[in-house]
Amino acid sequence: TMMANMPVITVLFSLSWVVGMVIYACYVDCDPLKAGYISKFDEIVPFYVEDRLSYLPGLLGLIMATLFNGALTLAVSNLNSLATVTFEDFLSQIPALSNLKDRQQLQLIKLLCVIYGILIIGASFLVGMLSGVIESSMLMTSATSGPLLGVFLLAMLVPCANWKGAATGMIVSHLTSMWLTFGHLTVTDETKALDLSIEGCMNDTFSSHLTRPPAAMYTAAVANTSMPIILESEPKTGLEFLYSITYMYYALIGSMMTVFVGIIVSLLTANPKEDAYEEHLLHPLALKLSKAFPGKPRLFAESRRLGNEHDGTNPAFSASMTSVENGDKISSPMEINGKLAQGSIDYIKKLNALKNASLEVTTEVDKGTRL
Repeated sequence: TMMANMPVITVLFSLSWVVGMVIYACYVDCDPLKAGYISKFDEIVPFYVEDRLSYLPGLLGLIMATLFNGALTLAVSNLNSLATVTFEDFLSQIPALSNLKDRQQLQLIKLLCVIYGILIIGASFLVGMLSGVIESSMLMTSATSGPLLGVFLLAMLVPCANWKGAATGMIVSHLTSMWLTFGHLTVTDETKALDLSIEGCMNDTFSSHLTRPPAAMYTAAVANTSMPIILESEPKTGLEFLYSITYMYYALIGSMMTVFVGIIVSLLTANPKEDAYEEHLLHPLALKLSKAFPGKPRLFAESRRLGNEHDGTNPAFSASMTSVENGDKISSPMEINGKLAQGSIDYIKKLNALKNASLEVTTEVDKGTRL
């Protein structure tokens, strides 16, 4: 599914780049920001629509409706998801809230939606104090997506990884990413934009129905006046240099830190019997490379996938773990005193019965019979 989304995401981002290049080519000699028509770069797209496309009837209303619809749709779905996950994963584990009736659960989830909504409204005021909405959203996204990506890379590419290393690496990476994020907000580092001017501004450059505040006229006059100003820049300290790193690197830093810390903790807390997992969960290339390294071979539990019959390869009957190199078998946690746990046997029998029933239904459908 993720691979199928890549072409769509590529097209959407490409459209954003095309829009940016078109607007830059349109206002390269008459910058609306320097001219005082807008106060932030985030306002450039609505300004362009109002300036150049206002002759189309109903287009402005359609664009505004699209913006509000997209924002409200995302907000409603995210609020419902946050409230439901909070109740199911956290609040329902509390004994006092575990036996609530359906109506009471619904009321509690609605209350959580209200609380999360208030928090989001408060966060929106904080975002308004920053340089731009897009930069702020990308800042938080990069800070939180890096550790999550690192956990997947750690589990997929590192044979020695275990749950202790993954959890520790993700926690440390989240704390580091959030520290860099909040530190970045304390540093006033001006973003370098492409060269723009107002030398090409004429009386008919912008649409006639667009107005600008009176104070903007003085701002435009000052911006158009060449005044040599020499500013002595103070050298940045170590923390200021660290905080001034662009937010685009936060995901890379977070993922690398998750993998690095996860490997160290996994090696320190290694337990071959408890850390054994199925071999197919590891990337094939990483599995081949792990065999080339010296040292004690990694032990993997045999596959629990459906389709293994009672031929010695089914984990429910063989109950063993296999070494990467020589295929030595050791006792599995499923085996108790040489005998397989009865619950595991019953579980496998049910799975095999379900598989046989599915095969029978498929056969009847292929024959064209009526079920």
